[in-house]
Amino acid sequence: MSIGNNQENLSTDLDKIKRQLLDDQQESLKQQSDNNIIKIKEQELKHQIHNDDFIEYVVKIVKKTVKCEDILIRQILYTSLSSYIEDDPINLGILAPTSEGKTYPVEECIKFFHRDDIIKVGSMSAKVLIRDKGVLVDKNLNSIENKLKELKKRAKALSKKNQKEEKEQINEEIEKLYKDARTLIDLRGKILVFLEPPKKDVWDILKPILSHDSPEIEFPFVNKTDKEGHETKDVVVRGWPSCIFCSAKDESKWEVWPEIKSRFLISSPNMIPQKYKESTKLISQKIGKPNLIQQEVIISDIEIENAKKCILLLKQKINELKLKNNNGKISLWIPYAEILEKELPSNKGTDVRLQKRIFSLLRIVPIIKSNHRKLIVLGNETSVIADLEDLREVLSITQNFEGIPKYKIEFFINVFYPCYKAKDDVPDSSKDTLKQEERVAVTARQLCDAYKKVKGKSITTDNLKKTYLDELMSNGLIDYDKSNIDAKQYIYYPIVDPLSSAIVEVKEESLLSLLSNSEPFYKVSQYSSTIYEKTIKKINETWLFCEIIKLLSYRINLSNIQSPLADYLNNHEELQLLDNNNCYSDNVDKKEIQSIVSEDNMKELNSNSQIEKAKECCCCNNINNNTNGSRLRIRQFIKKYIENPKTQFDIKQSSNIASFGNISQIESNLSKFDIKDN
Repeated sequence: MSIGNNQENLSTDLDKIKRQLLDDQQESLKQQSDNNIIKIKEQELKHQIHNDDFIEYVVKIVKKTVKCEDILIRQILYTSLSSYIEDDPINLGILAPTSEGKTYPVEECIKFFHRDDIIKVGSMSAKVLIRDKGVLVDKNLNSIENKLKELKKRAKALSKKNQKEEKEQINEEIEKLYKDARTLIDLRGKILVFLEPPKKDVWDILKPILSHDSPEIEFPFVNKTDKEGHETKDVVVRGWPSCIFCSAKDESKWEVWPEIKSRFLISSPNMIPQKYKESTKLISQKIGKPNLIQQEVIISDIEIENAKKCILLLKQKINELKLKNNNGKISLWIPYAEILEKELPSNKGTDVRLQKRIFSLLRIVPIIKSNHRKLIVLGNETSVIADLEDLREVLSITQNFEGIPKYKIEFFINVFYPCYKAKDDVPDSSKDTLKQEERVAVTARQLCDAYKKVKGKSITTDNLKKTYLDELMSNGLIDYDKSNIDAKQYIYYPIVDPLSSAIVEVKEESLLSLLSNSEPFYKVSQYSSTIYEKTIKKINETWLFCEIIKLLSYRINLSNIQSPLADYLNNHEELQLLDNNNCYSDNVDKKEIQSIVSEDNMKELNSNSQIEKAKECCCCNNINNNTNGSRLRIRQFIKKYIENPKTQFDIKQSSNIASFGNISQIESNLSKFDIKDN
């Protein structure tokens, strides 16, 4: 009897050892996989791409195959990278008619991200999503899948009659695990891509997560987990992914459109002749030239690989920023936040959404470009400092805050309104002059002719109404009336006037200069805002010094300072301003340092020992940044911060921000509109 008990105990111990070895092996493989994913040597990559602005390199590579879409490319890349920051990632909606290039830019951008980070939802059902992405967990959300596999394996091995009781015990344990089990879908650090509108049941699962109300949401959903009929009755969705949504539907008639519009930054691809010309040229090169020549004239495999490394390095640097602070979160300081908040509109509910979207992007851009940004250390917390260049870029790439697709606003500004103004305040008359319209307005046919003149392609009156006029009316930009000349026809007129500076004169030459793929960002963007101009006018050295003092006042009683304030600030450990761009890695040599630091600093680094000392002092070599190796004096920081943006950008009025001026007092007829134009 004792021998039998000993054998059973030995068997149990061996099983435990096996399970432990399996768990250790899986954990080891996971760690190896993680290490393989994120370990990129920064200095080597800089030399390979001849650039230390990694996101700009990726933009440059994408623009080799996506023509005339600088703004959309940046929106897609920043949205995707925001998933790694995890705190309030971006949701981007890309809307346009069929065949206008919505999904292609998305595919060309996300191909540089690791495939495990991408979830293409497509037309999958909720059951497929849960089966493919869900894992079984207990009530504490700890995985039970390995434990279930091991128990089932043990039960299957017990086939002898004298093992029946032991097998029943194992089966009872399995049933108990299933009874308390849930299905967990972990979306942290994931990028959801909807290349077509999702099914309703999938949207119902995801929309609470996309609202960012709670990091974990549980809801009832019966999920069959195996062939034996086991099922879970609850699904838990964890984490906030970033999301990219593409649609060619008439979204204004879509029942879930208000929910989409409230959760997404809405954008659209450019629809201009120059884009079509460059795209067809690219197609001919892809099909007509040998592969070896394509590597030279289009994009090379080395460039693709380097762009992938840039994305992995940016992910790696985001994770490093999280480690700088004890709470594992990235901290950001936007010195001009209060000024910007006052310049942005705040008169209605949608204005709140506008501010949230701008500040969400304004959080992402400095973090992505943190190796070019200054850092501030307050106590034991390190924060990235948002530059004025970040504000300029955010305002430039942020399209259409009201949720109307950009191409529809451009239609209103560049087609509808000029066609209306061409009437010179004279209502239309019939050919025999016996009938006249009661007001100055345009017909659908006149708009089709104007559209062809501006866009270089035809459109039917019915398509014009469905694509443009319906939503412009729904959003209060235009109205309609019955025609006196033709009773079967409607006439249309604007309710708002675009500001004169928002009207873009569409000429091929200007489009070439604005949208050329060879131009840097600040030259190609046509969506700069006067908000930026108003903001920087209020920024000067005195203002920035006061902002620094405000921060310090939360940590130090300034009334106790005895020495001169500037000396105190420059030497106090409670506040440090660091130049994150003066950084050295383990593999850096003298030439590499020379490409990063200034000429004056280089004179001091005239020996290997001094170079090593500089490396040791670098803020990157200390997670908590308790170092003054790259420390800036207050005056140095202020001068660098203030002088940076003013010569870099030309200020132009946005066609989407504050685009509309006078509002008509005429009563709207929208509620009566229910007949299509002939």
